Order: sequence, then structure tokens, then C-alpha cells
Amino acid sequence: MALLIPFGLLQPENKLVDVSSVTRGLACRCICPACSLPLVAKHSDNPDSDRAWHFAHHTADKSGKVNFTECHLSYYVSIRMMLRQILLADGLKIMTPAYSQLIDNVDTPLTKSAMLNGTITLDVTMNDQLFDAVVNLGNFQVAIYISHPERPCPVVVDDFSESIGVLDFEIPLMPLIQTVLVPNTREVISAESQLVTWVSDSVKGKQWKFHPRELLLRRKDEQARQAKAAALEKDRIEMQRRKDAVWRSNAQLALTERNELARCRCFDCDLEFNGKVGVINRCPNCGEFQRVWRIDSSSATASVSLPGKSRYKYKDR
Repeated sequence: MALLIPFGLLQPENKLVDVSSVTRGLACRCICPACSLPLVAKHSDNPDSDRAWHFAHHTADKSGKVNFTECHLSYYVSIRMMLRQILLADGLKIMTPAYSQLIDNVDTPLTKSAMLNGTITLDVTMNDQLFDAVVNLGNFQVAIYISHPERPCPVVVDDFSESIGVLDFEIPLMPLIQTVLVPNTREVISAESQLVTWVSDSVKGKQWKFHPRELLLRRKDEQARQAKAAALEKDRIEMQRRKDAVWRSNAQLALTERNELARCRCFDCDLEFNGKVGVINRCPNCGEFQRVWRIDSSSATASVSLPGKSRYKYKDR
């Protein structure tokens, strides 16, 4: 379904007006804000009609032949231009949506919906990006971008600081704005009044593209990440320290055992001599080592079978 044009650009005043505020027909003196062709104001006198009051392009020449294809951006452009005009109204308050972020895969609200009430400036460039308006709130600013299908919001969030928020007014997600004639009462509810109400009372179609809390959360996330990395590094260092301590202890124990003397006997030549703990001791007389036993009181006895020999007993050497 084609979107009807709710606002026209009044000539020569060059001001956006609601269709209900002008004379019907070509006498409305309005042009399309998107393509600049003349507009015709269409008012319905039938209270039972579901046809909204609207502007339409005057698309016929003097011969009556159609010479123009309907402007597909006229609705979006007229809404955007009227929003810009409304934002300059004195005392206007802007309702902002709540701000949330994904925390552990859950969309978690971090701020509530709030009302902005500050001085508004149109066409402000911030960080090389042109915004429709900026609301100045002392040390804090909210930049507003009005987007539609052929005018997406180009915000790069990494370019902004803790003192700036970026709010997107997404026209396709807004309620349909149109001037209507109320049945029975014949009261006209203008598109302009609906748009003013949307700005001050609704959050539908408004989205934070960047919120100052985002930097705070990023900083907290980075601090938590660094703290976790530091804790893991501390655990790694402690584990390595313990491993090194065990290794040094075992090395010292092995060195001590190698230097400890043990009384040994060679059962080949029946020689007793002083050997060392923890090493293979050879008989200094005959060179035998397989039949050398420790004979001190701390030695343990074991039995083994040696190839080509009878069963021998030996003690731990």
C-alpha cells in the first residue's frame, strides 16, 4: 500500500504544513518536499471513509495526460522535514527509550526511558557525521539522526565519548502518521499533532545507536577481563613456583642420597666396603656389581633371577 503524503511545503513561505491547515486542491500552494512537484490537498467530507486526508502529486499536464511517476520517498521526506521543524518548537520535550545490552546472552535494561529537555540545534556535524539535530544538556549532548529506507543511520559508535549519546528516529518503525477525520464528531486529528505526541510521549521507532553508558560498560568489561587475566597469570606463576620447589626438593634429596655412604658386601669375593646410597656399587676388588648387597641396617632385601646364573639375593644398592 502506498504511503500517503501528510505534509507539504507551503510556497512561497517554504514551510512544512499539515494537509488539514490548507485549502483543498491546487489552491493549497504546496509542493512535494522530496521532488518539488506541485501537490493537491485532498480532504474527505465523508466521516465514514477510511481514506486519510493527504497530499497527492499533481501529475497531469494541460492535456490531461499523466506525466509523472509517483514519488516513492515523499512520505519519508515529509515526515523527516516536519520532525526537524517540530524539534525547534520552544519547550519541546523528547521521550527517549530505555537502554539495554546483551549480558550473558540476555537483553538487560541498564537505563530507564527518560525525558530530554534542552536547547536544540539543527544540522550539527559531530565526528565527521552530520546529524539532523543535537540536544544540548549542559555537559551532555544527544545527537539525533532521522532515518528512512534510503537514509540509514551511519553512526560509528567508536567515534563517540561519554558526553555524547546518539539517538536514531527510524521513520519506518514509527506509528503511521496521517490526518484523519473522526467519525460522528467530524473532528480532524492532524498528522502534525500526532507527530508532536510521538516526539514527546512515545519510544516506538526510537533507538539508541550509542549511549554514554556503553563506554562505562566497555571499561568495566575490560577491567574485568584484565583482572581475570591477572588472576590466571598469578595462578600460573604460583603453580610454576610450586613445581620448581618440588623439583629442587627432589634434586636435593637425590644429591643427598648419592652422597650418603652405605656399607656393602661383595658375595663373589666376600669383600666388605663403603658404597653410596642410590647408585650401583661395584666391588673395588673384583668389579662385580650384580652380587653386591647393602648390609647396613636400613637396607631392604629382594630376590631376582639373573640369566645364566642361579637364583641370587641382593639388597637395594
